[in-house]
Amino acid sequence: MKNKNILTSSILWGYIGVVLFLILYDFSDQNMTDIPTTILGIPLDKIAHFMMFFSFAIIIYIYRKYHPKIKWLQRSIVLLILGVAFAITTELLQLTLTSYRSFDILDIIADICGVMTGIALIKVRLLVLRVTSK
Repeated sequence: MKNKNILTSSILWGYIGVVLFLILYDFSDQNMTDIPTTILGIPLDKIAHFMMFFSFAIIIYIYRKYHPKIKWLQRSIVLLILGVAFAITTELLQLTLTSYRSFDILDIIADICGVMTGIALIKVRLLVLRVTSK
């Protein structure tokens, strides 16, 4: 159990480090002209935000799995609150620590959608596991 706690803590801190790098790094110097700006009409940066926070929900769920048990609804609420707080924090960091990034409410909405989708998929997985284990 101790090894799982260390592993999940390492994954969580690694994830936070990658997110901080992505929100603070200046990509404007990179030659990214071949990368599309949208996918199916959705801006690529919103898809990136969605995916980062979808991953956030799953990582936090796994992290909490190896810590004291709490009810699913409480865990979901905690996940959502942490996700929203982290989303707002990342946007505020971009606004205050960089001159090349800006605060965007649509990024926060994409982040929250990612967290909620992650929570929903975790719940679906748990329901499937419960049904198949009977």
